[in-house]
Amino acid sequence: MMLIQCLNETILREPEKGIYYLENGKYKFETYEHLRTNALNYLGALQELGIEEGQEVVFQTTHNNKFLYLLWACFLGGYIAIPTGFDSIEYIQGTNKVISKLKKPVLITELEKQCENIVLKDKFSLSSLDTKKITGRVTQNNSKDRIVMVQFSSGSTGEPKGVIYTDNTLSTNMFSILKSTEWKTEERILTWLTLTHNMGLASGHLAPLIKGMNQYLMPTREFIVHPINWLYQIDKYKINIVSCPNFASKLLIKTLNTTKINDVDLSSINMIINGSEPIDYGLCEELTKHLSKYKLRENCIYPVYGLAENTVAACLPKAQSPLKTITIGHEGVTVGEPAIIRKESEGYRVVSVGKAISETDIRIVDNDNKILPEGYYGNIELNGLSVTPGYYNNEKESEKIFSDDGWLKTGDQGLIFDNELYIFGREKEIIIIYGHNYYPNDIEQTIVQKIPELSGRVVIIGVNNSNSNEEVFCFIEKRQSENIFDLYKYGKKIKKIVNKFKKLQINEVYPISVIPKTRSQKLKRVELRQRIQGGEFLEYNELFELLNLFEEQTIENTIENFIILFTEYQLGLKNIELNTNFFELGFSSITIMKFVEMINLAFDTEISETDIFFYETPKLLAEYIEEQIRLLS
Repeated sequence: MMLIQCLNETILREPEKGIYYLENGKYKFETYEHLRTNALNYLGALQELGIEEGQEVVFQTTHNNKFLYLLWACFLGGYIAIPTGFDSIEYIQGTNKVISKLKKPVLITELEKQCENIVLKDKFSLSSLDTKKITGRVTQNNSKDRIVMVQFSSGSTGEPKGVIYTDNTLSTNMFSILKSTEWKTEERILTWLTLTHNMGLASGHLAPLIKGMNQYLMPTREFIVHPINWLYQIDKYKINIVSCPNFASKLLIKTLNTTKINDVDLSSINMIINGSEPIDYGLCEELTKHLSKYKLRENCIYPVYGLAENTVAACLPKAQSPLKTITIGHEGVTVGEPAIIRKESEGYRVVSVGKAISETDIRIVDNDNKILPEGYYGNIELNGLSVTPGYYNNEKESEKIFSDDGWLKTGDQGLIFDNELYIFGREKEIIIIYGHNYYPNDIEQTIVQKIPELSGRVVIIGVNNSNSNEEVFCFIEKRQSENIFDLYKYGKKIKKIVNKFKKLQINEVYPISVIPKTRSQKLKRVELRQRIQGGEFLEYNELFELLNLFEEQTIENTIENFIILFTEYQLGLKNIELNTNFFELGFSSITIMKFVEMINLAFDTEISETDIFFYETPKLLAEYIEEQIRLLS
């Protein structure tokens, strides 16, 4: 069944159902029929601009209602919908890259000023559209293979690739989701996930619309800024289905640990969808424990697996069933070999994401694309009606994602056990040491179990060395209250923990101000790997050598002592006193440059070379740095 037909049938079957948009703390309701009417009005405005069927319509808006009007205008009018992010310079730059991949694009944006640097002839302000003038003409192209939407990666790092969604792949996947989840028409669903992301669009809008459910759309920013309000909304409107991926669970738990909230009743919840990243069993348990205080029932966590190249979903478990796990030893696993199942206390717990949805087949293969039996670890491949035809206007990259016999290479690795799929991680993120695969997510979980205060602040990556193995690096996201001594101590602990429990050596632990993430809050491990390979963090190595001297000499970790020790280290002197003048010791312009660089690196300050002339002793400089740290915090 095609998308336009799905909308029309829902309107006939459920005329009272529709969408609640959260605006200024209140929900504004419109029926699905009203959605269609508004979409046709927007279509009329687009057709008045001279946009022809088959053209690519790139659109950017913060408003969920306008987003859906434009999306359905594209569906109804035979345009190719290309929703893009827009809320930062990074994504504006990404939009330029996206446009360069298109044939005859048109841009509809509400950010005219920010988009001034986007080079495009057909560029229109969203506010300038006359949506009251004429009702649009619905396309007569009923081909199931018609391209209805293209989802691009941000393109902020590297070249963006656009996943093609046809009318058939999109509608097929939605019906498969509904069949597996067994959602009921009377249930209510609430999402705050951005509609530009396939998970938010599918689970928050398209699937509920096709089923004829009432859907509640909450701005993404509302959840990020006030996650507790999400709980109040669930209680107030007796919501049954919500989404809460890993990063959202961490944010919610952190907020609940520090915020007192009034009584909230979450007993209406039947399903909490968790996807987009490998499922963290410990995090699921912790979230359930917190929310059970507010009457959340058992077995509501719903782990899912999917990817844009299979439209959205690929595997789903049975609804309201306990989380299934297997435990894999810490020694790692190897592609093409059976995984050794351990006791829960002896390894890494991997969560089942259920069975393949209807119209989708799954297989596990080795690196030679030989099909592996159940229980063997390998590369995950998909086949079926939800699989994309490829990347838009990119035959070269399209060829890379398919095997010789036409199966989609997901880039994920895992195994099938008891007819259910277990995901270990992304192939490009997995650390390979002497033929064994180690999973960053597993190592991160082990660290956080021993050092809970680092939850959400630790990232593990591997970088290839000259022996075709990988060296392991760790990043810690620095808090304002922490100094280099705190982070150094964390680094020592992390190295010891990983060595003990994983038998792995951490090459180095680097502090970082902000862990890079995608728009959907996935970690950008590849970006961090590239930054290490580019030598960005090498400057820390000398600093760590200096901190080792503190331990060797059992010196108290103070800013004063750091300045003295570094001065001695740099000038080859000993027993420097707090009130000794730097210039009497022999400071030169080159010495000052290195000195200032190291001080700023260590304490995240911005002192200048000139400051050394005013604060010319270790004592005076330490006092100045302490004051700068207080001001910055």
